[in-house]
Amino acid sequence: IKPKVIIEKEQEELPSAVRVPVIDAGSDKKLSILVAEDMEDNYRLCEAILASRYELHWAHNGEEAISLFLKFQPDIILMDIRMPEVNGYEATEAIRQMSATVPIIALTAFAYEEDRQKIMHSGFTDFLTKPISSKVLLGKHLQFAMQVHTKQFFNGGIDKEFEKLEDEISAKFLEYIKLYSKL
Repeated sequence: IKPKVIIEKEQEELPSAVRVPVIDAGSDKKLSILVAEDMEDNYRLCEAILASRYELHWAHNGEEAISLFLKFQPDIILMDIRMPEVNGYEATEAIRQMSATVPIIALTAFAYEEDRQKIMHSGFTDFLTKPISSKVLLGKHLQFAMQVHTKQFFNGGIDKEFEKLEDEISAKFLEYIKLYSKL
């Protein structure tokens, strides 16, 4: 268990726009992320970036992603689009039948506008294009981790005022990511 002082120090090291609120300083439970990725090198990159902050589960294909989702109920999902057996679109469709709220971030090498539109209309929460930037990947996960922490804290009963504040914070965070990715 990390003392509150250490947790606060770690938070100070992050830009203010990406600080994750500390809901329970006495808890050392990490949020879990399901990484659905058939290429080992791409998974290892995600692992290198995220493993110190999150509990990771690796699915090698879409069918395995569905099974691991049921087994672990992860807080966030990173979903490759092109995988053997069951692709990312099909796996996301199946997971959305079980959970409409779990954030699912598509990973794709395709960055054309029509690809982005298809992704966003297929049940994904967001997307990242490959090659993955460590700062953008971590930033996306911090954004969704903040939302997961908030919902856990309020047990899903967030009132309208808090939803408005959450939307404002998310918008500012997205502005930060866009500006930062241009550097």
